[in-house]
Amino acid sequence: MLRILRLMKIELNFIYKFFLNNKMTRIRAAQSGSSGDIKFYGKKVYHNSHGDSRDITINDLGLKLMKDVWIKSMIIDPCLIPEVESMLTDWKLYENGWYISKFDNTHLYYYLSQIGSYGFHRPEALNYLKKYTKN
Repeated sequence: MLRILRLMKIELNFIYKFFLNNKMTRIRAAQSGSSGDIKFYGKKVYHNSHGDSRDITINDLGLKLMKDVWIKSMIIDPCLIPEVESMLTDWKLYENGWYISKFDNTHLYYYLSQIGSYGFHRPEALNYLKKYTKN
């Protein structure tokens, strides 16, 4: 009986940890000052949601991609990688979009969303990336 109780406890701990680790983060598309969806290099930008009918889950973004590989493929000079990494420090790349996980460096987000006068202040690190061309 004691063995069965131990097994049940182990199983319950596993189930609890599984649900805790797989809690779905609710996100929403970031919008510009004119209420249009923000895109960065052809992918929509998302951030945490506070409960909205347009919400999706982080799982809807698909596979997480390696942002550092993307930066290396898009940079015009490898010496400038640290500046681009700093600009994208809070951004995570997925196959179906960019996810801003926190807002420690807001310059790019504010620029793209045209918050305040940031729409007039392009981040310098954007100049270090190859120009975006639609496929």
